[in-house]
Amino acid sequence: MRPTKRDNQYRTAILLSIVAVVTMVAGCTASDKRNSGAENDPVKTYLHLAPAATFDKPSSDPRLQSFEKLFSSLNETSIQDTVDEAYAEYFYFNDTFHTLSDRVQLKRYLLGMAEVSKTQVTVLDSLSRGDDVMVRWKMQTQSKVWWKTLTIDSFGMTHLRFNEQGQIVLHQDYWDAAGGFYEHLPLLGSSIRSIRSNLNE
Repeated sequence: MRPTKRDNQYRTAILLSIVAVVTMVAGCTASDKRNSGAENDPVKTYLHLAPAATFDKPSSDPRLQSFEKLFSSLNETSIQDTVDEAYAEYFYFNDTFHTLSDRVQLKRYLLGMAEVSKTQVTVLDSLSRGDDVMVRWKMQTQSKVWWKTLTIDSFGMTHLRFNEQGQIVLHQDYWDAAGGFYEHLPLLGSSIRSIRSNLNE
């Protein structure tokens, strides 16, 4: 006897329920381990071992001024006023979430971010060689996800390349997107933390 549409819906509902229960149990296990001190805060640990000014001060390279101005307080005013100053008309931009190639796309993307979250980037230090600069930063993001407001601290590094006019033509971020974002999402975050915890055992 072939299963009916209702049978398939019933089986799908049961499967989703099982997945939800497993996810919640995994989240509780990961939470217990964190609360017992089994897991350290990687951001604090890293910044303790490699504090700000480990490399050169950002002020030592004037090309970083507009980059700092833009990301130090990511809001509509700074985006509209600073993107044209900081970035060339066309460029390569990748922040692990999106790949963009011009100012119009970048403004639209950043304005969308500013609408749903409050983001502040603090440049820790930088390392320059010719047209290329590696920038080390700490980022704090506050956003509402479903029923809760999340405050997420993370750190990362950005490879910038400048043209002769001192504008950015390459922006490549390197950071822990799982620890800096996905781990903090309800349900999904619990699963990621559980996987990481099991890998560390």
